Amino acid sequence: AICQSRPDAIIVIGEGAQMGINECQYQFRFGRWNCSALGEKTVFGQELRVGSREAAFTYAITAAGVAHAVTAACSQGNLSNCGCDREKQGYYNQAEGWKWGGCSADVRYGID
Repeated sequence: AICQSRPDAIIVIGEGAQMGINECQYQFRFGRWNCSALGEKTVFGQELRVGSREAAFTYAITAAGVAHAVTAACSQGNLSNCGCDREKQGYYNQAEGWKWGGCSADVRYGID
């Protein structure tokens, strides 16, 4: 459903997942398990189906990459139906005048 309704989001989600895989490989670059099989079809592709620390870390870092990519794409105006965090767009202070808040990242949208 999301593939048809939000093709722009699918591209960003893929980029975020790749960002997570890259970070996983960087963090474990000197370890015995170094995330090298992630994102590839190999005979070792079953490693994430077993409940393990590696699987938990992989899911967490990939989710973080996706959340970051979606949040950044929204803030940059690259996705439809989202944008800046409206709670932090600026305010008027009687003593100091208008304070511009810029375009704060809408992290809640990126996580949802």
